[in-house]
Amino acid sequence: MKKLFFLLLIVPFLWVTCTGDTSPPKGGVTGVSLNKTSLTLTVGKTEQLTAQVKPADAENRVVSWTSSKESVATVNRSGTVTAVAEGTATITVTTQLGGKKADCAVTVTPRPVTDIGAKDGLSGKTAAAYFAEKNVYIGWNLGNGFDASNGYGSWTRKIDQNFLPKIKEAGFSMVRIPVTWNTSTNRILTSTTTGSGQTAVTVFDYSTFNETNFKTTLAEVKQVVDWAYNAGLVSIINIHHDGSGTNNWLSVKKAAVDTTIYNGMTGVFTKIWELLAEEFKNYGDWLIFEPFNELHDGGWGWGTINANEFTVINQWNQIFTDTVRAAGGKNTERFLVVQPYCAKPHQALEDTFVLPTDTASGKQVVSMHYYDPENFALRGSNMSWGSDSDKINLTNDFERYANKFTKNNIPLILGESGATYQNRTDAGQIATAHANRLKYFEWMCAEARRNNIVPVYWDNGTTSADSIGENFGLWDRRPQGDLNVIPGMGEVIEAMILGVQ
Repeated sequence: MKKLFFLLLIVPFLWVTCTGDTSPPKGGVTGVSLNKTSLTLTVGKTEQLTAQVKPADAENRVVSWTSSKESVATVNRSGTVTAVAEGTATITVTTQLGGKKADCAVTVTPRPVTDIGAKDGLSGKTAAAYFAEKNVYIGWNLGNGFDASNGYGSWTRKIDQNFLPKIKEAGFSMVRIPVTWNTSTNRILTSTTTGSGQTAVTVFDYSTFNETNFKTTLAEVKQVVDWAYNAGLVSIINIHHDGSGTNNWLSVKKAAVDTTIYNGMTGVFTKIWELLAEEFKNYGDWLIFEPFNELHDGGWGWGTINANEFTVINQWNQIFTDTVRAAGGKNTERFLVVQPYCAKPHQALEDTFVLPTDTASGKQVVSMHYYDPENFALRGSNMSWGSDSDKINLTNDFERYANKFTKNNIPLILGESGATYQNRTDAGQIATAHANRLKYFEWMCAEARRNNIVPVYWDNGTTSADSIGENFGLWDRRPQGDLNVIPGMGEVIEAMILGVQ
C-alpha cells in the first residue's frame, strides 16, 4: 500500500518533467514586450508605444509606464511618448501582476532650424512673396487665452513651451495670438459702470492708462511669441476684445458720435501700438501686427451703419500703420494686417474700406472672418452642408475675395474661420453633422489654397456638452485639460490640412 501511495505522488512530477509543461497557473503573467525597443524623436514629437503582455490569455493585463528622465521624454498612462528636450531617456512598461518589465531607449534630437527666417531677420520680400516662400497656407488661433476677462489662464489653460510645436507638427504654419489688454484682473484703464446686463453702461477714463499693468500682460504675451518662433510659426498679435461690442473702451460706435471720446480712445490705441512696436522692434517680419478685431456698433456689420464708423475704422488703420512704422527697427518693414468693419467679408469688398497709405510697399495683409453659412458653421442650427450649391456658394465667395486682394498681390487671411462641433443629443445627428463638418473643412481649405487665401482656424478651447454652436476646440485647453488633441478632433485637423495640400 505504501508503494502505491508513493507512485501516486511521483507520477505528476514525472509528467511535468517529461512533457516540459512549466506554465504558470492559468491567468499568470510570464513577461511583457514593446512594439519598439528604441525611438528617435525631435523635440515636440510624439510616438505611441504598445505593450504585449504574455501569455495572450493572461487575465490581468494592466501595465504602468514610467520615464527615467521626464525632462527629456514623458510618457502617459496609455504609452504615448512625448519628446521634451534634447537628450536620452528610458521608457519602461511594468506589468501589475508579476512586475515584469520592458524598456524602450528614447533619443531626443533638437528641432530642425526654423524655416520662417532669423528671429531678428527681415526677408526683404513683399508679404505675398513671403507667404508663398514660407508655405503660409493655414493658421490657428490661441482663442480665448489672453482674451479671458479674468486674466490669462482663467477661460482656457495657459500653454507651455511644448504646446505650439504640436500646432506646427499638425501642419499649421501660422498662429494668431488674440490679446485683450484691459481685463478685470489687470486693468489698463479705470472705469465706472452703471446698470447691469444689457443695460450696463461703462464710462472709461482714458487719461488713466496704466502702463505697468499693460506690461504685465505684455510679458506673458512675449513669452508665447518667443515659443511660437521656436516652433517655427509665423505669428500675429493684436488688440482683441478691447473693441468687442459697444461697451468696451475701443467702441467705434461711441467714437463715431463723440469727438472727446474718439480722442481719448485714439490716444490709448496709439500708446498701445507705440509700446508694442518698441517691445518687438528687433523681431523679424515673421511677427505680424493686427490693429483691432471686429469693431462694430452691435449689429455685427449688418443693417444701417453710421458712415462715421467707417471713417473711424479707416483712420485707426492709418494711425496704426503710421505708429508702427515710426517706431523704427524691423517695424519699418513689418507685415501689417488691416481689417474692414467687423471683419465682415462683404464689408471688405465695399468702397467704404480703404487701405492705409504705407511707407513700405507690399507689406499689407487684409483680414476678414469667415463662418459662412453661419447657421451651419457658427451657430450649428443646421446640420447640412456639402451640396453642389453649398460648394458653389463658397467657391464664388473666395473668388470674389481673390479678385480684389490676392490677385493684386495683397495677402488675405481669414483671421477667424471654422465650423462648430454640433454636440447634439441624438447620436445619428451628431454623426451627420460631424461628417458634413469634415466635408466643409476640406472644401473650404482647398478653395482657400486655390485662391491664395490663408484660413486661420478659431480654436476657442470649447466643446461644450450642452451647445451646438461656437464649439471650436481642437486641443484640450480647458483649465484642467492636457493640451492634447480632443478625441475625435484629429479628423477635423486632417481634413483642413488635406484641403490646403
